[in-house]
Amino acid sequence: MEKVVCLTCGDIGFPEVRVFCNNCKDCALHRYCLDGPVIFTEEVIWLCEDCDEETGPCPMTDSETDDSITSEDDFKARPILDANWSGNLRFGDNTINGLMAHLSDLVCPKVWKETELLPDVLSADLLPRSEVWPDSFKKDGPTNKNIALYLFPEYEGPSMDALDNLIVEVIHAEAALRVVTENAQLLIFPSTLLPIQHQKFDSKNYLWGVFRKKQTSNETNYVVTQC
Repeated sequence: MEKVVCLTCGDIGFPEVRVFCNNCKDCALHRYCLDGPVIFTEEVIWLCEDCDEETGPCPMTDSETDDSITSEDDFKARPILDANWSGNLRFGDNTINGLMAHLSDLVCPKVWKETELLPDVLSADLLPRSEVWPDSFKKDGPTNKNIALYLFPEYEGPSMDALDNLIVEVIHAEAALRVVTENAQLLIFPSTLLPIQHQKFDSKNYLWGVFRKKQTSNETNYVVTQC
């Protein structure tokens, strides 16, 4: 049986004083191992290093919501009207010309900054999705709030047809695209992985991306367990 241990002290400790990551719900720390004053009577919101450093849309906390809003659709992400990037996508021997990236209206400023650094030609690797699927998506899957940017064709014609073919290929192969940027990785997935109400834009499937910190060979999963 796997037991969750504290990432700081490495001990199981007392379950009642453990605080789990507010995002992935897998990693844990003891309250007395957190930075700052020890608080036992109030809810503590904490993110593990993997979730905290993943570059994507800013989560909306309860304190930021309006009590009068009750529908989940009121919080759904939408692509910003003006494209924040335009250029070409190259993968293997194929190139799709005339793509545009529209940021989600929920993204953090650091995503804006990273998008501004994207080159005119994105060189992508087509990989099995399981190799790049973020840990924070493994439990409940992504939602539209996780979208950093939407990829759309700039105009109808060969560009749109090539993008449609790529989407079909990525879906059937259970694959993903990875673009290594200056400070991060841009991971690109098909919209079919989102909740069904967010899988179509203008009645068509699309590609969406999220930024994640660059992975190094000695990095490990931050979920620490022992038998």
